[in-house]
Amino acid sequence: MTDFDVFKLAVQYHIKYNLPASLPHLENERIVDVTGKPYEEGGRENDYSFGALFVVNGDTLPKKLKEDKIILDNQNPQFYDINTDYDFFNYLMENKDKDGAFIVDSKHKKIARVRQLNNSPRNFVHDDVKLATLIPKNFISLKNNNTHDIEEHIGTKTWLAMMLPRAYSPYTKAVQIKRTPYTFGLGLVTEFNNGGLLNDFYFDYKDNEIIGIHRKYEKYNQRIEKVLEEIVYREKVQDLAQSY
Repeated sequence: MTDFDVFKLAVQYHIKYNLPASLPHLENERIVDVTGKPYEEGGRENDYSFGALFVVNGDTLPKKLKEDKIILDNQNPQFYDINTDYDFFNYLMENKDKDGAFIVDSKHKKIARVRQLNNSPRNFVHDDVKLATLIPKNFISLKNNNTHDIEEHIGTKTWLAMMLPRAYSPYTKAVQIKRTPYTFGLGLVTEFNNGGLLNDFYFDYKDNEIIGIHRKYEKYNQRIEKVLEEIVYREKVQDLAQSY
């Protein structure tokens, strides 16, 4: 692992593990639950997918988060070395059935799971910024450009992903693998800094192919605008089925 890009690692995890877990449940171009009901964009979470929040900074961030009562664990986080991509993947696989979030020490390439985050972080992270200025219009769903009711669609971990980089700027970033469906049943992978959304990745289903799309963003006039969109993954569904 030459660099330590948590967003890229999270995207690779989404491709290597979450996509294969969901594809056996693909029916009529939609991922369906065990009862056959499709997962809708912006609706209930995909039960086959692993979701995670990664707060990325140096080695001093856990102490600050505990002091500010964002981390509620009694003990300090226990860090593990990440020397390769697969160290990262294996650590997530070992912890995928556990609640909490992950703190990443990007300086020393270490990761720790936090068991309990504050469910009311707004008491400790004070910021009056409008959430709509931190995300693009189609953040909740590819087909939905309405940000007027964005607060109703933002859960605690996504709110933390948006706000912690602002509270602990300028070096903190937050990466999230979201379980809430974005297109045909799988969620976004996102990366935020103190200015808002930097990057995201999502899967789409077109012409019997699964494609993975990366988008890059910058802020213009208090709005997050897309400056790059590229296909970074493409596979035929039948080829994927055979490889699994």
